[in-house]
Amino acid sequence: MAAGSITAAALDRRPVALVLSTGEAMGDALTRIAGYRALRIAFPGHRVVHVCRWSSSLLGPLASLAAELVDQIIDGQSLTRGPRPVRDIIRGIGNVEVVIDLRSNMGAAWSFVATTGTRVRYVANVALYGLRRGFRASFEARPETNSRRFHRAVELAAGRLLPFDPFVAVSETAALAADKVVPEGARFVLLAPGTSQSPKAWPAANWVALARHLVTRGAQPLFVVGPQELAERNWIERELPGTAVVDIRSVRGPAELPWLFHALAARAVGSVTVEGGIGHLVATTGQPLVTISGATDLRRWRPVTPYHWSASAHEFGSRRTADVPLEAVVARAEEMITFADRTLAATSILPAAPVKRIAG
Repeated sequence: MAAGSITAAALDRRPVALVLSTGEAMGDALTRIAGYRALRIAFPGHRVVHVCRWSSSLLGPLASLAAELVDQIIDGQSLTRGPRPVRDIIRGIGNVEVVIDLRSNMGAAWSFVATTGTRVRYVANVALYGLRRGFRASFEARPETNSRRFHRAVELAAGRLLPFDPFVAVSETAALAADKVVPEGARFVLLAPGTSQSPKAWPAANWVALARHLVTRGAQPLFVVGPQELAERNWIERELPGTAVVDIRSVRGPAELPWLFHALAARAVGSVTVEGGIGHLVATTGQPLVTISGATDLRRWRPVTPYHWSASAHEFGSRRTADVPLEAVVARAEEMITFADRTLAATSILPAAPVKRIAG
């Protein structure tokens, strides 16, 4: 999917469900999957158009998901300079019947004012969902997690409860690529350290110690390294010779790499990642995950898998990921492996094969 324009959007006269946001990094887009799907269910005759100030990863690394979730993404729009730009966008697109603003700042107030005098159903992701019009509902506290907040806003606009489905099935293409890395049934834990240049980084020495501990538990470590993280391969190969590392060289093109990570996570005993996009991608498999985090509030940014453990710097009086003790992560990983071996060995919350084309 390529970025669209307001002029192009106006050519399609179907009614529009409009989503407004600042932008969508990978983690944002992945936590919004359930909300987008609910929007499709509640308003099946509407086009879903997402207008954002910056851009969306659905135009980049998650492009293969876009067609299922949205009809058009219009990026680079002015959404923070008062109500007039938003009003012009709504009028320019035309036939807008539903507006959901995912922002919780002053920008939401501008879009609320912009819809004054219209008949749109409007709800913004602000405290108590206090900015809304076009439907009757009591004020209510927002859910704790961002994934649930968007979904609940859709339910309010629809006037009914809707399915919450945040999972992504592994595509056949990605599964075949994963077969070349590890055979089905191999016992391993996926590790995603991110880049050591990030403030979210956890020390390389800790990753090495964690990997060695996993071997003692009969689980081989498998590192995944993104396109901007290739330098991390140096310390992995130096300290852990023979350990599997999956990176851009493992696929035919960059668009395939996230989905290879996804397919590997789906067959792992579990995964351990720093907080970020890869962790949220792993979570859409519904498999066990340990998140190592610093300043991020994991109550809001909790990944969507029901089997989630956290090792947060907040637990240790810090906001720095580097301050999370190795012992805490090892303990969480131990809990995850024990739980997976005892409870998940013969069960899964996802179908064995894709029920629809999702990604890859």
